Amino acid sequence: MLIAGLGNPGPEYRGTWHNLGFRAVEKFAAQYNLNFIPGKGEFLYTEKIIAGRKIFILKPTSYMNLSGRPILSFVENYDIYNDNVIVVCDDINLPLSKIRIRSKGSDGGHNGLASVIYHLGTENFPRIRMGIETGEHRDELKNYVLSEIHEKLSEEVDEMLNRTADALDCLIHHGLEKAMGDFNRKEEPSEIK
Repeated sequence: MLIAGLGNPGPEYRGTWHNLGFRAVEKFAAQYNLNFIPGKGEFLYTEKIIAGRKIFILKPTSYMNLSGRPILSFVENYDIYNDNVIVVCDDINLPLSKIRIRSKGSDGGHNGLASVIYHLGTENFPRIRMGIETGEHRDELKNYVLSEIHEKLSEEVDEMLNRTADALDCLIHHGLEKAMGDFNRKEEPSEIK
């Protein structure tokens, strides 16, 4: 199984909305005391046997719009089926703090997901999307997703990252249906202070 978090490489992007995919898989890896190392390609990765399965965790080092290229390379090298590729990313179409797990679907306007769909040649792979809609973006979408997350939202974002890491753990141990049932619950959008 491959868990791929989407984001942009480099410290200047670390605290942006578009890098929540990276941060979520880092949090998940940290639960198992795993460190990322450079791979033979455009990615950092780590691996561990969890619940009797070999789990690879990957962060592409290409930019977001090219995320599919290193994921495809990894999938081909390790002979991983598409339904065993889980992509983790931000989603402007979901309210802040909500996560949504799906077994397949369109890119929803997300360029990273679009790249993964293009390179894998299918929409049929699971994904966990984290809501980043705060009602505060009035700029062009690109400017918003590449903007720094405001400090006043850090606690809420951290909680969402923790739930995403928990969702990944649930998915590995109990399967996609259980994870969807437990983590796609209806939640009231939080009030922005």
